[in-house]
Amino acid sequence: IIDEFASVTEHAVMLRELGLQVVPSYSPSETKNFKRPLLTSWREFENALVDDQTFSQWFGANGQHRHRSNIGILTGKCSQAWVLDIDLQTNPMAEVWLHQVESQFNGGEPFKTPTQRTGGGGLQLVFRYPDSLTLQTTKTALGIDIRAAGGFAVTCPSAHSSGRSYEWLKGFEPWSIPIALAPDGLIDEIRRLTAQHTSTNVVSLHTPSPDIQVTALGTIIDGRESYATRMVFACVLDLYRACPDKPSFESLEEEIAQSYAIYERKVRSRIVEVGTSSHALLEREGRGISMFCQKWRAALAQWDTKIAEWAKMPNPNHRPVLEQSRASTAVSIPRFDPDTGEVLEDDPEGEEGYYKLLSAKDIRDLPDPVWILDKWLLDGSLSLVYGAAGTGKTFLVLGMALSIATGQKQWFERDIKKTGAVLYISSEGTSDIKYRLAAWQMATGVNPDESLFRLIIETINFTVDSDIEKLRKTVRRFVSQTGENPIAVVVDTVARSIAGVDENSSQYIGLWVQACDRIREEFGCAVIGIHHAGRAGSNLRGSSAFDGAADSIFHLEREEGSIGIITAQKIKAAEDHWKINYALKKIAIGDLKGTESLYAELSNSPVPTANDWPDPMVIQFILKAMEEAWDEGKPWSTFAQTKREGRYAVDQLGRWQILPDIAQKVLDKLMLDKIISYEMCNTNTKTKGLKVIKSAKKFAEVQIRSGDFG
Repeated sequence: IIDEFASVTEHAVMLRELGLQVVPSYSPSETKNFKRPLLTSWREFENALVDDQTFSQWFGANGQHRHRSNIGILTGKCSQAWVLDIDLQTNPMAEVWLHQVESQFNGGEPFKTPTQRTGGGGLQLVFRYPDSLTLQTTKTALGIDIRAAGGFAVTCPSAHSSGRSYEWLKGFEPWSIPIALAPDGLIDEIRRLTAQHTSTNVVSLHTPSPDIQVTALGTIIDGRESYATRMVFACVLDLYRACPDKPSFESLEEEIAQSYAIYERKVRSRIVEVGTSSHALLEREGRGISMFCQKWRAALAQWDTKIAEWAKMPNPNHRPVLEQSRASTAVSIPRFDPDTGEVLEDDPEGEEGYYKLLSAKDIRDLPDPVWILDKWLLDGSLSLVYGAAGTGKTFLVLGMALSIATGQKQWFERDIKKTGAVLYISSEGTSDIKYRLAAWQMATGVNPDESLFRLIIETINFTVDSDIEKLRKTVRRFVSQTGENPIAVVVDTVARSIAGVDENSSQYIGLWVQACDRIREEFGCAVIGIHHAGRAGSNLRGSSAFDGAADSIFHLEREEGSIGIITAQKIKAAEDHWKINYALKKIAIGDLKGTESLYAELSNSPVPTANDWPDPMVIQFILKAMEEAWDEGKPWSTFAQTKREGRYAVDQLGRWQILPDIAQKVLDKLMLDKIISYEMCNTNTKTKGLKVIKSAKKFAEVQIRSGDFG
């Protein structure tokens, strides 16, 4: 027996004694997504209870996690238990459904099985996991979720992000009543519920796999388990032929990750849920990474029997499965022997020898475009943002990336339709990126620490295959650790990612585009490249292959100290050629050194045009500022070399939103009318600059007031 004042470790010991697989969990203070095990490879503990030594290493007297605030249980086979999660607090229909099944199958009384109230206010009922049935972890739109095979549930007395703790209902504690088997009728009702609200059954029976069926685009929607079985068998067969010494499941992490990446790229979930990754949807259906790993374990179990037997036969395929799949980005389904799962050579006379022809109906059935940033950034697209030096390209794209990664609803008054992980590759200006991050946090009030924003600071050459393979391997490990595919990958800058090649060569730029396509296709993410403008300033630098390959192109223009303009030069899936204004704002990041960085924000201020002559009153302010600069011994100059000293007159006029070409004309007119002159200000330092002519000042004021100036 345990009371409400028992420690987390004492609760862990109690739950283990009941046969539940208790593991450490993240706490709300550590991460926003705290409802997951604090183990690097928790999947290995899904099939059986850990031994006493491992449990003691976690929660023993000197255990690594003995002082943690949060624990949870792995559901499914290892615990012989599953959890019915009822989200009472946000979905009233969930409570209605619970009362209906209680009335129908338990005389209107709560089910007599351990039940806890979550920190968020919901209920979680723990049931025994029947051997005759396989339950898959599933979420429904009704707020009724199943935590079973491959699932995890935080448990009492863990802390919740609401500030409350999980607690067992009085009289329904696991030390008060045994964990019950769910009534058959309840299982049937769950089957009906999930069929209606997730387009897939939560209960999976061992039935023959259906024939493989594909969409018009070649992705598999039926027969995915059969496809996985055959693919894994072929991969293991390749391994045996390479070396007959049996490997352990743990030593094959890279092979499993690579084969799963190929599998996920070729299949599609039946669940349609905008904003949720394919990885998560497949896992919810029982057709994701958990199922895939089970296939690998099953195939390895046949290493000395069926695998060895078939390995004696000639291999009809000249390349291993993974090598063949990596060599091509095609989405056609590999041909397998129906009995052995062995990959067969393509039949040029068969279906693989033809291109797919889409009918009008097939075209109508194609999925609608999914926007990450509404009418701006398309999911899975290749986008380019470019401009001259000083336009703030990095500040702008970094702000967009952080807004997506931290789950914001809008950026630049555009709805963010899809949020999640963003990987930012920056080998340029990395020394001050922490200040840029801090400035964004100070300006928005949003802490990015718990987001899935990740920075890569090494230089990656997108024209070198080994660099791209290392990048893909890095992203695969990130996906396996977080369970999330990246929403976007940012390349800052394109020039650094093609260092050493001719930017004007369509061949080399084609390699860069192919590398981006490999990232986009494997992980289903957008790629955003930040590039420089050409000498003319209005075009992308380098080959026209950039323009042809990009789904969207955005051009940034901005003179120093003035409002900038973003022009949507190209957006394939939406209206383009629109313009919006932006500003770069200095933000003090709050350190003792008084460090400042820039933050890109939307601006409603009008942008001066080439025809905008300054208002007469503005000319008066300019002359006053020019006088003050002269008196301070720091006169303005018309020579661009004085930029570094902050004395360049054209830049100074930018403070009044005057474009450089207009500024030069204003200065020329003031000189021509003999209102200002260029003179020696300090004979010791030989400093020269612009001086307001006192004798002409009164005349100038009359001219300006009368509007004659200009």
